[in-house]
Amino acid sequence: MKTCCHARLKIFAIGVILLFSASFLVAGGQQENSSKSETITLLTHPVLYTSGTGGDEGLIPKFEQETGCKVEVVTAPLEEILEKSLIDFISGTGSYDIFTYNDRSMHSGLAKYLLPLNDYVTDVEESYKFEDILPSTIQVCTFNDDLYGIPFRYGCFMLYYRKDILNRYGVEVPQDYEQLMVACDKITTGLRADGIDDVYAIVTGGEPGHAIFEDFLTWFVGHGASIADAQGNSLLNSEAAIKSLQDYVRPYQNGWSSPDTPGMTRDGVTTAMQKGKAAMALIYGGYWGLITNPEQSEFYDKFGWDLIPSSPGVKRGRTNFGGWQFIINKNSKNPEKAWELVKYLTNPVAAKYVALNHANAPVRKSVYNDPEYLSRYPLAKDWSRAFEASDLAIPGGHPKIAEIMDHIGYEVADALVGNKTPREAMLTAHQKVTEIFAQTE
Repeated sequence: MKTCCHARLKIFAIGVILLFSASFLVAGGQQENSSKSETITLLTHPVLYTSGTGGDEGLIPKFEQETGCKVEVVTAPLEEILEKSLIDFISGTGSYDIFTYNDRSMHSGLAKYLLPLNDYVTDVEESYKFEDILPSTIQVCTFNDDLYGIPFRYGCFMLYYRKDILNRYGVEVPQDYEQLMVACDKITTGLRADGIDDVYAIVTGGEPGHAIFEDFLTWFVGHGASIADAQGNSLLNSEAAIKSLQDYVRPYQNGWSSPDTPGMTRDGVTTAMQKGKAAMALIYGGYWGLITNPEQSEFYDKFGWDLIPSSPGVKRGRTNFGGWQFIINKNSKNPEKAWELVKYLTNPVAAKYVALNHANAPVRKSVYNDPEYLSRYPLAKDWSRAFEASDLAIPGGHPKIAEIMDHIGYEVADALVGNKTPREAMLTAHQKVTEIFAQTE
């Protein structure tokens, strides 16, 4: 098994460079494939191989033993997965049968390269329980009513908070963004009155690039905003979008969050919670295990949780979510066997196994409701509620999502430090994203 270190998410366009590369790389792939026509090849991220399948002692060896089918696992960072898959798609050689793609990389332009799964799901045995998979994750894999992937690892964002600090200053857990602002102000006033100057009401990520986009997106969707509609029209000029940015910058500009916010990484947000430097955070749900781990967190027993705040009229708990799915190459030489492996890795028994034994973020409602899982993760039912309340910021995805993320992230960063008003920033983002949509029609 080949492994590579993780690289920054980047979406590769199908362009001239890949076309030139394909002729060279594909020749080797054809040679290699000719002797392995009875082998299923899975191209995945190394973390997904261990957490999503159980690694060398997990589900794939069991599948091989039970079926007699050989599975070759190739691991690589996402950047390399995208490059290799696109070369394979263009060449049509089917060197890889199955890929793992993340949510940001899924878009309708991939449909012509992928195996449609509608018929497979229709004919699947009852014990597979396809309807048990969270509908919001299925959306990511569905284009024009056709299914092209099976989700297996997804997480959402939640509000995590210090129960002791909120109780100390008489603050209710905020249910909407106006309550969140009131809570930030009240906690900050209380902390400073008590002579505590190094603890903040809230910690938010502000690292430039894709990171600030992801952290801002939590506030954005919680306000009921979307990047675009189903027809591909930018909605970044909506009042909901503008209000979301106004609220996102308020904690930093009012001194409720750390002065380090403009460079705050996601790891920094987690560390701040672990070290007791913040009372609240809108944070990736899976980090609950980090902030409540006695070996990593100084305040492991002080935390509570809730759905993230939502604006009036917005479904409670609407948040951004992200994760991974298995997709099958349309040119696979073994599509039936490839489906059997995907089905095996994502059935209810497998989903519970990797969730309990390898901390895989589950996508099945049955796992979230399982007594054994709930005893370990008591907030799991609220994770499930958050998924049920959420949908896509861009219906159907977009092939230039990386560029869209960059443009929005730049404008958010400018608004955060006061170079632009939130309205100016969102209107500029709206103009740039509208131009991208026009170029890709």
